[in-house]
Amino acid sequence: MFSPAFWFAETAMKTLIAATSRDFLMDLPVKIYMDIGTNESSDPSNPAFPALYHDLAADIADQLQQLSPAVSCRFDVDHGGIHSESAWAARFPAFLDYCFTN
Repeated sequence: MFSPAFWFAETAMKTLIAATSRDFLMDLPVKIYMDIGTNESSDPSNPAFPALYHDLAADIADQLQQLSPAVSCRFDVDHGGIHSESAWAARFPAFLDYCFTN
């Protein structure tokens, strides 16, 4: 996930993850990639929004990692990164490297 905006559905997302059964995962290896920029915002008038983006993404990444020992969740922070296609393009090689290497 690139620049996930969990702020609009935080409770629903955390509830969904908590309800995910370990039986559903079947202990198969699962790789999850997530990244966030430190200057992400959906409301430029709110100076606290970038921290909200980061903190919620970090919480979700941690919750995903706790689902099962078979889950590997990589969480990258792009210092100065914004919520834009150009930022995601710059981070895309890290995603490919993580997903397609052991």
